[in-house]
Amino acid sequence: MHLSEREKILLSVLAVLVLGTVVYFSVQGLTGYQRELEAELTRKRTLLTRVETLEESLRRLQRGTTTRQAAPVIARLERMATQHGLQESLQLNPVPSPSDSGVEVVEVKLDNLTLDDAMRFIYAVENAEPVLVVEQLELNPAFRDRELLRLSLRVAGQG
Repeated sequence: MHLSEREKILLSVLAVLVLGTVVYFSVQGLTGYQRELEAELTRKRTLLTRVETLEESLRRLQRGTTTRQAAPVIARLERMATQHGLQESLQLNPVPSPSDSGVEVVEVKLDNLTLDDAMRFIYAVENAEPVLVVEQLELNPAFRDRELLRLSLRVAGQG
């Protein structure tokens, strides 16, 4: 069988088109697979970040439980309020503990706070070393000025 020059060119063009189509669909499939892998990698990185955060929290808790003699919870809370300039509106009331577990519970009340002051103080309590646990939190508008807040916390810690 003998092909003319025209038929050879036509077959070459057809072969190039078929090859181009195969390459195009192969690349599309690989691109989709790459997107799936990138999404999975993002999920795994998020999970790793969460695990690292939990690991750091666990270490902080373990350091808090191995601390021998921490300052009393009232003194620590008073120091935090002073550091944030909130000592004028601070009221601290120790809550009687029914057991001898060594856990000290204190009720904290702060009046006439801005939202920013309240959030900074709560953040300081939550991230204190040794660990303090916020058992109860109430945030209400102040009586005199509705733009200011009244913060009530019940905080527990080793004392």
